[in-house]
Amino acid sequence: MRCLQLGDRWLLRFEKGEEVIDGLRRFVRSAGIPGGILGGIGAADEMTVAFWDTVEKKYRDYLHRGLIEITSLSGNIAWAGSEPVVHLHVSAYHETEGGFGGHLVSARVSATVEVSLDAYPSRVERLKDAEIGLALLDLPPLDRA
Repeated sequence: MRCLQLGDRWLLRFEKGEEVIDGLRRFVRSAGIPGGILGGIGAADEMTVAFWDTVEKKYRDYLHRGLIEITSLSGNIAWAGSEPVVHLHVSAYHETEGGFGGHLVSARVSATVEVSLDAYPSRVERLKDAEIGLALLDLPPLDRA
């Protein structure tokens, strides 16, 4: 991975063969990113996407292999205790399967993936919500008084 810091923004470029989610986790930990929002584009030759099954309360994974154009990556960075959580969604196009999208579980770069990450000034946490079954952003309620 290559990177450039521009104030609170980081530009990241993944190289062929790198794994995006694991690479982002390592980067967030090493750079001390407290939280943030990110977006990106690129290409992959292997990608697992998922969607949350609200009845079973688990992710369902789908593996795609071949020529895959990543038309959009978007998501956020937070922490669950001592572990960074990279929560990304992807829209992509496969050469024979057509368009698809979902929660990005993993992606192996085939050419490049370019990401812009805007860091938040303070730490953001995720906490497990028992009813939904997911670790959600731990945010205070909106005071509408």
